[in-house]
Amino acid sequence: MSTIDSQRFTALGQEWTIRFDFNAICEIEEQTGTKFMVAAAPFLDLIDLGQMDSEAGMAAIAQRVDFANLRQLLFWALQGAHEDIEIRTAGEIVSAIGLPRAIEITARAIGKALPTGTEGDASGTENPPKPKRKAATRKSTKRSSGAAKAG
Repeated sequence: MSTIDSQRFTALGQEWTIRFDFNAICEIEEQTGTKFMVAAAPFLDLIDLGQMDSEAGMAAIAQRVDFANLRQLLFWALQGAHEDIEIRTAGEIVSAIGLPRAIEITARAIGKALPTGTEGDASGTENPPKPKRKAATRKSTKRSSGAAKAG
């Protein structure tokens, strides 16, 4: 798990790592029978990321969030690093860190799981194949260098 796309936080006397890795996304799709973004949409639709920077904004978000959806998403995101976690523990974590913090880390984890089209993201561009050189290009280079020596 890359430290770039995971978040760590402390709750209930231990350190937790949250990340929507490929397995978490597949688990969501298998359990819900829908695509990841369809499962995450009810949560994301209620969140204005611009509001996350103020107390009043977070309070407004907290009033709109479906708590069961938040707990489920947090649970799935924690499973990758904490296989033995139970859904009730995810709820206890929300209580321990507070609703605003739970919303923030879950929203940011979803955001990091979304493809952005840059190398190393969920778009599949990590380690793209290098273009192969055409044999004709090499031959013409050799002829050119040979012609230069002869001249």
